[in-house]
Amino acid sequence: MDAEICKNFLLVRTNFPDQLDSDGEYKFKDDGHFKKYCSGNNCSSNLEKVNAGCLYFFDEFFKDSSVFKSVANSNIDIVDYIIIWLSYMLNLKENEGSESLTYFNNIYINNDKYKNSIIYIKDYNNYKDLID
Repeated sequence: MDAEICKNFLLVRTNFPDQLDSDGEYKFKDDGHFKKYCSGNNCSSNLEKVNAGCLYFFDEFFKDSSVFKSVANSNIDIVDYIIIWLSYMLNLKENEGSESLTYFNNIYINNDKYKNSIIYIKDYNNYKDLID
């Protein structure tokens, strides 16, 4: 994994640790990089927090052609790293149906925020296309 890619994953892991708090909830140490991905700049639910982290990754690596070329080095495999992170984060909590990857896909990935245009990547139109 490239140093720039690692830097982004480290930033997320530092500010959104892969440990639940004492109440068994996801917690941001610093939500500065994530709150713009939440409703009203406030991630009120666990899944909103995970979604914010996921969208942060997609924007950091794919939001425009210059970022994709410089940070991602045109490496489409980064999507696999993001999905691995997403699966890991979702599995930190007991799976009661609503925290599963399928549920997350249906509620979050199928919505408009994952349909940001990325026409500069051959064969893909948006983040959802990358995931699928």
